Formats: sequence, C-alpha cells, structure tokens
Amino acid sequence: MEGMEATALEGKRERPAKAQPGITKTCAAVLVIVVSMVSSVATVTAYDRYIAQKVVAVDVNGFLQEQRDLVLAKKITMDDFKANLDRYLAALKSQPKNRVLILEDVIASKNLEKVSY
Repeated sequence: MEGMEATALEGKRERPAKAQPGITKTCAAVLVIVVSMVSSVATVTAYDRYIAQKVVAVDVNGFLQEQRDLVLAKKITMDDFKANLDRYLAALKSQPKNRVLILEDVIASKNLEKVSY
C-alpha cells in the first residue's frame, strides 16, 4: 500500500504558483548592482579623503625670499613680515593628519599640491 500511496502523491504534484506581484529577479539584480556600486564609490571616496596619505610640498625658501624682497623694497614692515610668517606657520600646522609635508626642494616632481599662506 505504501508504494501505491507514494505513486498517487507523485501524480498529484502541485502546479507552480503564478508570479506574485512585487520585485522581479531582474529588478532585484539591478538594485543589488546599484547599491553595490554606490557603496563602493562612497568607500573609496572616504578612504581617499580621510585615510590615504597625501604628499604636500612646502616652499619655505620661496616664501622667505618673497617676504625678504618685500621688506627690502619697503612694501611691508617687519610687523607685517611677522604676521605673514605666523599665518604661514598656522597654515602648515592646520594641515590634516593624512598629509605629509615635504620641502619642495627635496621633491623631484612638480605635480604636487603646495601649501600656500
């Protein structure tokens, strides 16, 4: 009897359910790809902005020469020179922690970002 019952149950297979309204497989795949792309771009952007080390050139020699020329030409006073020097040092100290400051004279490449006062 068990054999007959098993055979009878196999013959009465349920029909596949009709597609229910909602998200289709194609729509779900597109959604997964879009979310993945957005999260990847956000991750790389955040890493580049906040974590990755950046080399920044500092032209201290050029700054001092420019200030010396202005003082000698009497276009600025010594007090102005001291204020400019303080502003330049403040600009150097205010750089984010992920930036490495290197003197411009040491760097072979001229395609680097430079600190300006």
